[in-house]
Amino acid sequence: MTQVPGLDGATPWLAVNLPGARPPFHFQAVPGGSSNPTFFVTDAEGAEWVLRRPPPAGVLPSAHDMGREFRVLAALHAVGFPVPAPIGLAEVSDGLGAPFYVMVRVDGIVLRTEAEIEQLLDAAGRRRAADDLVSTMAALHELDPEAIGLGDLGRREGYLARQLRRWSTQAEASAASSGVPQPALGALHDRLLEALPERGPTGIVHGDFRIGNVVVAADGKLLAVLDWELCTLGATLADTAHTLVSWLEYPRPLPEGLPTAREMADTYLARTGQDGVDFDYYIAFAAWRLGCILAGVHARYTAGAGASDAVDPAAHLGRIERLAGLGRQALEGSAFDAGVEFAR
Repeated sequence: MTQVPGLDGATPWLAVNLPGARPPFHFQAVPGGSSNPTFFVTDAEGAEWVLRRPPPAGVLPSAHDMGREFRVLAALHAVGFPVPAPIGLAEVSDGLGAPFYVMVRVDGIVLRTEAEIEQLLDAAGRRRAADDLVSTMAALHELDPEAIGLGDLGRREGYLARQLRRWSTQAEASAASSGVPQPALGALHDRLLEALPERGPTGIVHGDFRIGNVVVAADGKLLAVLDWELCTLGATLADTAHTLVSWLEYPRPLPEGLPTAREMADTYLARTGQDGVDFDYYIAFAAWRLGCILAGVHARYTAGAGASDAVDPAAHLGRIERLAGLGRQALEGSAFDAGVEFAR
């Protein structure tokens, strides 16, 4: 276990605000993150927590708001939704020169890669993980934001238009920072703007709901949903489509136990009591938005501010092109049969 330098400034806050904590603290980077750096914190007695902070550089406007993320966790935890229990939020002046928050460490497995899904879960576990992912996402979308104190988290109206505007601006800023233009994303943005659908169901959206952002038990049971930095109020079908894109990206053939993206979509619609939904536009939108997010990740790596050294920044560029291709095919009415090769 390698000690992470530069976090000792958090020690005074941790010593006061973590119940029963015994300094000195050991900090270990959590692998796999590509946005907000996350660390395991271990004290002298072996007690463990998780600390999350914004990147040290390359932060885009309106991104990486620790206070907002902590507020979402607190509201969801209070009503029994499966998230890590939040412990405390530290302000800029509290040691690191940047805000951070600490939460309970949930003991389980985070399936970051296809190989881990296939190696760590058997067929029954994969099926349960997929089913729990869908049912937990449906439960999130059916929560009443006003009833749990998140009614002012965002505006429900005009979500898709706002997201198109916001992420287009972010992608342009990322391209300027990294020096790598993204013409395929720009062209897809224009088609999405022209084809905006009428308003659909709205609610709390996670923004990055996928198997790699949940903690599961050895039998596949979902224990906690992680990474709430993109959470807002908006179009729940767009949130679902993000999950479906992650399934469409999975190299074929799917391992035993995993449902297809179409089966995932049908299960979600059945559990939320919806029918007749055309996911093509939403999958195109989700593919484009994910491409914009990855452009930002690439820009942060270019600036030396990536959250994980385990990710090859050049690999993001090819993935962005493939996502743009998936978006184009989805707009042509073949979202679930897209012929884009995603093998990585």
